[in-house]
Amino acid sequence: MANLYKEKIANGTNLTEQQIANMNHIVVNNYTNAGLSILFLVVVYSIIFYGFTTWMKVRNSDKRTDKETPYVPVPEGGVKISSHH
Repeated sequence: MANLYKEKIANGTNLTEQQIANMNHIVVNNYTNAGLSILFLVVVYSIIFYGFTTWMKVRNSDKRTDKETPYVPVPEGGVKISSHH
């Protein structure tokens, strides 16, 4: 759609200034939408790739890979919270 509008703007076939301005906005919005969509796909695919590689490392390891802290019980009187910084 952006290419079609760019051609119409370049040819200038019976278009008012408002129509040309609207078409310019549509062209910019189309390119912005395409760029953000590509960025979103890169982020999603990188998360999938990182998760898959981590899963493969864990799957092929003989040792435990989790690192949890030991359990610490809450004291009898509860935990004192200070609201001062």
